[in-house]
This record gives sequence, C-alpha cells and structure tokens, in this order.
Amino acid sequence: MISAEMIPIILAFVCIAVMIAGLIFITITSVPFKNENARRGEGALPKDFIGQFIKAYNKTFETYDMKPMTNMLTDFMHYSTENTVKVLSKLGIKKKVELTIDKEYEKNKFVNFVIADGKNDFTIDNSKCVYTETYTSADSDNVLYKRRIKDAIYCTEFLKSSEEIEDKTWYCLNCGAELHKKSNFFECECCDSHYDSELLKWTASDIDVKDNNSFLSKVLMFSIVGMVLLCAIEMAVKSFMFGLILSIINITAIVGFVLYYLWVYKTLLIYTKMKDNDPEFSRMAFQKRIYYLIRVLEMARDFDLEKIEAYMLPELYNKIKENNKYDDYYVVDIFFKRLAPTSYRIDGDKQIVDMDISYEMLLMNPNKKIKLKHGKRHYAMYKHIDAKTIVNTMAKTISCPNCGANINLTTSAKCRYCDVALDVSKYDWVFYDAPLEVTK
Repeated sequence: MISAEMIPIILAFVCIAVMIAGLIFITITSVPFKNENARRGEGALPKDFIGQFIKAYNKTFETYDMKPMTNMLTDFMHYSTENTVKVLSKLGIKKKVELTIDKEYEKNKFVNFVIADGKNDFTIDNSKCVYTETYTSADSDNVLYKRRIKDAIYCTEFLKSSEEIEDKTWYCLNCGAELHKKSNFFECECCDSHYDSELLKWTASDIDVKDNNSFLSKVLMFSIVGMVLLCAIEMAVKSFMFGLILSIINITAIVGFVLYYLWVYKTLLIYTKMKDNDPEFSRMAFQKRIYYLIRVLEMARDFDLEKIEAYMLPELYNKIKENNKYDDYYVVDIFFKRLAPTSYRIDGDKQIVDMDISYEMLLMNPNKKIKLKHGKRHYAMYKHIDAKTIVNTMAKTISCPNCGANINLTTSAKCRYCDVALDVSKYDWVFYDAPLEVTK
C-alpha cells in the first residue's frame, strides 16, 4: 500500500527517470548515417593538425589572402570565409583566433573516430580550451571587439571525399605557396614545409565554438539535485502541503520533459522523411548547405544581391530586391545556434522544408562601430523531387548541357563560356521563402 507521503517521492523519481530516458533517447537517436560503422585508430587527424589549421586560418585574416586556407576548407566554407575576408578587407579590420588548450583534455581525448556520411568520411575534433576571438584595426592595432569563452569546446567538423579530385593545386598552409608532390607527401619549396598527402584531403566543413557551461546542462543537473533534496525534505517533514507542492512541481516537470522530447522526435521524424525520399541524404551536409545559403544571402545584402539570385525562387528574389535597404553596417560573421525543421512536404515537383534558424550576428560599420544582433528567423528551402544529395569536399561541378564546360553550383549557376543559366534546385537546396527585410 502506497502512503500519501510516498506519492510526491515516487513522482520525483519518475521525473528523474523520464529525464534520463529522454537524454539517452536524444543521444542515441538521430538520422542514420549512410554507413554507421565507425572506424577507430586510423589516424584521421594528427594531434598537431588543429594547430596547423588555426595558423593558416589566422594567416588568411591577417593578409586577406585565401591561399593558405584553400586546401583546408570545403567549397561552402571557402566561399563564405572569402566573403568575411572581403568585409574585413573593406573595413580595414583584422581577425585573430587564439586557443589555450586544456593539456589534460588534449592528452586524453579520442579523435580517431571516422564515420561514413553520404559520400564522405566524416570526423569531429573537439578541443577544450579558452577561446579568444579578437578584431583589431589594421592601421592602429586598436582592439575593436573581443569574444572570450573561458570554458569552450572548439568543435571542427572535417570531411574527406570518397571521390578523387584530379588536377588539383595544393597550397602551403604556412606561406600560401604552391606545393609540389613528392611520392606520398607534398613539400613547399619556399618555406620547406612538408605535408602528408592523405592529411591534405581532410577539409573543414564547419567551425563551431560551444560554451562548455551550457545552460541546458546546468538546468538538468540542478533539476536532478533539486529533486533529490526535495525528496529528502519531504521524507523528513512529512507535510501534506509540502508534499502537494512537490507533487505539482514533479508533474509539471514530467509534462515539460515529455513535450520537449516529443518536439525532438518531431524534428528527427522530419529528417527521416527527407532520407526516405533521398537515400543519400546527409543531415550534416543539409545543415551546412542551409547555413551557407543564409550566410551568403545576408552578406549579399551588403554588396550585390545578384550573386544570390540563382539560389531562390525568382518571385522571392524580386521581393527581397524591392525591400532591401542598404545601410552602413556590414555582416562580419554569423554564429548559428540551432536549425530546427518544422515541416517537410512534397508539392508537385518540389520537396519543401520549413525551418527556424537561431543565430547571433556580428556587424561593423566603416567607422568600426560594432554591434551584436541575436534572433530567430524563419526560412523555407526547396529542391526538385528527383534531386539527390551531393556530398563532396571540393567544388560542386556539373557539365553545362549546352557546351559541356564545368559549372560550379556553389558559387555560380551560369556557364562562364556560353552564359546558359541552370536551375540549381535540380541539384541542391535553394530558398523557397526568406525574410524580406534587412536583418540589421
């Protein structure tokens, strides 16, 4: 027989069980990778790889020269990074990233974990560190803005295409000079740097800086500890009123957790439907495509909207062009917080996905005044019903149907030889709907 005093205690432990079960569900449940067989210990990323990456990254933002990063970035990342360099160069601003790595974490971390995702090998490097991002004036070295996270996880996602890229030119990560292949490695004749040929095939598809002291983890930890303490108090005082209050708290928490997990399940269900229509679907590649398009759209508002015209419905482009109001602030960087798909549907020959994007935008004007803008915006993307996922490390190219020349679908939708325009939606995601007004 369960006594009245035991009811709030039982509810509290049910609440904790629901919380833990939900966390396990979120951890182990995701859209399946094309091949979930992980390969360990194959030397995906040497321990000094991130150091080389940061060095090349800083070199690019110091000299405004993209060559040191040419081999280190996917085509999406290269194009968006190039846009950032364009803004910094125009405003006379330099950017520098510094990582103070936690030595104990670095010594024990496990990085050689490779998963096949779409047509790529995929791996993540997480470095626990103090992260500092500094923007300075190029002519005076005055610090304009500093972003510092004391307990950060510097997360870099790397891809290695399963498709061989022929006749590619490789550049030195140190000085930007052209590399020459010697057997199974490359060497730079200018600064005498050497690189393993397999290492250079890994390219960054995303860079993210996460605060290790996340709000959600603190809430969950506080909830578990709080429930245990409240149970102990209830067992000690055995007060009807206290037990009633504790029961209400427990029931509210259980309902909240269940609603949250249902929302997560809905999100996963949308991704599953997308994969059902496209067996090559890659959640990682999809997110990178969306982030890339949004970044290019927001930066195009500052310079030339025409470069985004081919990546949206014609009527949407005309509306954005009419509503676009150029101001003196430029988008320097966009930190994406979350992509939450809200619906997926088939409409005629289009597959359409709606989503909410949470972001933080760093803006600067020619007077070097800085402001941060936080927000959440709604977008919709579409591609042709028969379009399948293209997951490549390098440029997405197809042959022009008119003259046969290569066309890069990431940076152009026209043949540079015969000027034939292509429908990009037949190959990848493009804008179906987007906010019309300038975000700034």
